[in-house]
Amino acid sequence: MPKLGLNLGEKLRIADKEYRILNDGIKDVREPFGKLTFISYNGQDLIAEDGVLTGESRGLVLSVSSQALKEALTITLTEMTETELAEVNLSFGDEIDFDDIVVTYSQVNNNQIKLYASRVKKVDKTKVGQAPNQPKPQDQDKK
Repeated sequence: MPKLGLNLGEKLRIADKEYRILNDGIKDVREPFGKLTFISYNGQDLIAEDGVLTGESRGLVLSVSSQALKEALTITLTEMTETELAEVNLSFGDEIDFDDIVVTYSQVNNNQIKLYASRVKKVDKTKVGQAPNQPKPQDQDKK
């Protein structure tokens, strides 16, 4: 008898695990999350074999707030170092965006959806057509 089920997408290997990618079934990966704001950096997602840490990391874990979902999410950055993350200079509440967001599904640990991205960046708050904050010209001497 044939198996029936959903095709949850291709598998992607991230460090030591394989995940099903759900991106193909999502028209716009960013839309379900809405505006994302930075909450905190939670450290590295360290790899363990048989309960022993190997010293390797899957990536850097961030907590972010999703305006559309009205909840906190965690996302793992797979191609950024702690030094590069520090250079972004994120503060609580900063609006952020991610490069190469991947939504994955894993049947391990209660069938979890996990989010991965290659990098994080602050959203430029400068509006199109508006120059960045310029110093105000000083008043000319009045005669």
